[in-house]
Amino acid sequence: MSINNLIESIKLPKTNDYYEKSSADGYALLGYALKKINSNRDLLDEVVNRNFSLNSNYNIRNIKVSKDNQYIYTIWLCLEYILLLDQDQIANNLYQRVLDIGIYSNGMARYCVEETYYIVPNVTSAMALIHCQFNNFEESKKLINVLRETQYKNNWCYYDIKGKNYIKLKKFEDKYHQCMIIYHLQEIKKYDKIYVDDIIDRTIKPYMKYKKIADIKDIGKGLPWFYPMFTLIIEDYNNTLFEQGVNLLKKKYIKHNNFRVRAFSAWVLSKLY
Repeated sequence: MSINNLIESIKLPKTNDYYEKSSADGYALLGYALKKINSNRDLLDEVVNRNFSLNSNYNIRNIKVSKDNQYIYTIWLCLEYILLLDQDQIANNLYQRVLDIGIYSNGMARYCVEETYYIVPNVTSAMALIHCQFNNFEESKKLINVLRETQYKNNWCYYDIKGKNYIKLKKFEDKYHQCMIIYHLQEIKKYDKIYVDDIIDRTIKPYMKYKKIADIKDIGKGLPWFYPMFTLIIEDYNNTLFEQGVNLLKKKYIKHNNFRVRAFSAWVLSKLY
């Protein structure tokens, strides 16, 4: 089956495992892929109706956040779709939401609107990319500098917030989220305004030792989102791993029982072909 037919054949979710039905991002990912292959299917209403968010009550380390909470993590994926559609008014509205979420005094991005007293490094790179998408390169550069300063070897740690103190945790990004950060940086590099090569090289270097994707461990808990994201970022570095990734997406993950995995796979394949 061709890539186009694989993407066209993806069905919308009937269950809500890992927020596959409630969250806007899966629909945005598939909507992006459908647009790229010139499909007649349009998922904009599905994304808008979910308010570009997780659209569900959620617990973040025992802190309850509401259904209406806005997340950088979800917005950046929705923005990819909205920008592809040239929906400028919606895009500007989403950018304002990102600005409203803001940053902490240590320069790292906040995770969401509602306070969680918790710093997640991958939303700092996501926010840096979003600033570039709206030509705000100075703000993006500040975030990139923070990522550079806080990187430990090839990774970043999470932080607890206690009053005015930022406490490093013994928790680092798993490989899926490392690859997400690399993707953000690779996209930022395309603007040719901010130097990011050093951060990309440090982060991606450990993957060069692998000959088989199956040998890569610590890919993240839950669903196998790692494989689409890794395939997307490894293309220019290791053709063997890239081809293995593409085959996995086409034969396995675009047919996965979870919609968000199917949509992630479609999003990646539509970018590659």
